[in-house]
Amino acid sequence: MTAAQLSLSVLTCNAPQSAIRTVRSSRLPHERAIVVSNGSCNEADAEIAKALPDLAELVRVRPARGLTHCLNVGIRLPAQRKWRPQPEWAILTQDDVEFDADWLAKLTTAMAEHPKALQFNLAYPKSSYSCIAVSRALIRGMGWWDERFTGWYFEDDDWHLRLCEYAKCPYGQRVHESDKDGIFARVKAARHDKALHAARAKDRARFGFTNALSKDANRQFFYEKWAVVERGGWQDKGIPGLFARKLPEVDPYPRSLLG
Repeated sequence: MTAAQLSLSVLTCNAPQSAIRTVRSSRLPHERAIVVSNGSCNEADAEIAKALPDLAELVRVRPARGLTHCLNVGIRLPAQRKWRPQPEWAILTQDDVEFDADWLAKLTTAMAEHPKALQFNLAYPKSSYSCIAVSRALIRGMGWWDERFTGWYFEDDDWHLRLCEYAKCPYGQRVHESDKDGIFARVKAARHDKALHAARAKDRARFGFTNALSKDANRQFFYEKWAVVERGGWQDKGIPGLFARKLPEVDPYPRSLLG
């Protein structure tokens, strides 16, 4: 694994210094990184743009869209750039994450140790979707993130179920807690902790940040899409067990965009 095989997409909203820190910590070449600014104000975007000539490309999403839309932007745009070679893996991260100095070596080792893994979760001390690596081949086979989820909440649970479905394995515990199915791998390569979260909150406070909560709407859509077939399991989010699909996927973009 080399930097030329990766793209980096940092998702941010009104936290320019946090986004800049995350990009800098990755140490990836400028042409391999984008910052997806989701509904940020002009002043926040200006701070990012001033720092970007040697860091990354700024992509503005106006007006603000759901997290799934921004994740898809982070996968789609690098694949459409005239980069040579084209990136095989997309690193998708929030802006309250800082990469370890040796994160790329850690990821390379993890990929060698888990050749069948479809996704790598990089964040620590708690493994989460705050920073993940996904392959373009996976998106070509499985499809894009579901943009019918608005704002955020439950889109990662939906993604987990789809990964399990695609890999034809049981819908086990959430990947945040453990991997029983061999389709995920965890590697401690990017710090995501309370200190970084607090720094982002302070950064946002300069411009104001409104959390467009969509938990109830996303929960409703989640249960419209997935039927409970066995109780038990994801009790921490009130999701009671194993699931069967009720609604089909609807790709927001052609998969051919990924080559």
